[in-house]
Amino acid sequence: MEPNGIIPASESPICDECGNTFVQGSSSMASLCCECSHILYGYSSCAHRFEAGRCQTCGWDGSRSEYIQSRLKGA
Repeated sequence: MEPNGIIPASESPICDECGNTFVQGSSSMASLCCECSHILYGYSSCAHRFEAGRCQTCGWDGSRSEYIQSRLKGA
């Protein structure tokens, strides 16, 4: 774990949908980041706090899969 409490990307889980690494325990689903689990299944979203290109809370870097992008366009 880094001094800021974030687990290094090499030790973080990888989202099955967007391929982004995320902070373990930040999502309601073990295999999806909180952003994808929110969009796909309505789970709670993170109030993102971006610093140096990543959310300091959940680790999301803004990545979205083509499927997620298409879902957001159709919403």
